[in-house]
Amino acid sequence: MAEEFEITLRIDSENPEAVFRKISALKSVGPYTLLPRGDLVMHDRYYDTPDAGLRKKRYALRLRTHGRDRMLCLKGKEKVNAWGGIRRLEIEGPWSEEILEQVIRQAGVLHHKEGAFREDDPAGTLEGLSLMVIQSRQTGRTLIDIAAANGDDSTPIGEMALDRVSYEIAGNRFLHYELEVEAKGGGKDDALKGFVTCLQETLPGVLKRWEYNKLITGHALEALVKEGGLSPGERPDDLIPQSWYDSIERRIQSDRKADPEK
Repeated sequence: MAEEFEITLRIDSENPEAVFRKISALKSVGPYTLLPRGDLVMHDRYYDTPDAGLRKKRYALRLRTHGRDRMLCLKGKEKVNAWGGIRRLEIEGPWSEEILEQVIRQAGVLHHKEGAFREDDPAGTLEGLSLMVIQSRQTGRTLIDIAAANGDDSTPIGEMALDRVSYEIAGNRFLHYELEVEAKGGGKDDALKGFVTCLQETLPGVLKRWEYNKLITGHALEALVKEGGLSPGERPDDLIPQSWYDSIERRIQSDRKADPEK
């Protein structure tokens, strides 16, 4: 089991795609070199037991599909530091019986069933473990490596992901833009903080701290839409209006006060 460390920023702009284009065009930020890696599209499905057993233990189980690749991931035990860095436990690997067994052992609320694993049917296997889909979304991602500009050493210390997240709720599409910076290799917490500070100075006012993962953000958005707190008809397009984020954040905080396990 590994540990993941990342910083998430949401794009505070009425034209977030233009912000992503500006970031993608940068060759460097302060003392850091940016190395483009390309684009991909991912479909993520999150699972939990009918009684929310994984959420109660502060775990999130994700099945990710990218082309023919299928990845299973269990994340949990999030801790947010004073400046927004998020550290969490992580088990992730290509869909296999070995990875599934690691997830089952760590989660503590799932039970292996003899003959349940099906290599060609991950979704069917998870459903056979009494799991249900609690969120489904598609993400278009632009990947950029971050390297410290020290002479000829271009070993990445981190990875930046420009994410266009599409939630499907009540027959409507909701687009959320965020930027993730994750430590890689020898990347240290202070180096990532330094990079994020330089990036925010390069693009002042549009990169806002957002310490809520995509699953939690989507749950709050879904609850507000279904309760009538946010009206899809108010939007000129699929983009989540900037004015909604205060409501989404208040809902997340309210849910956490009511249930600290969330």
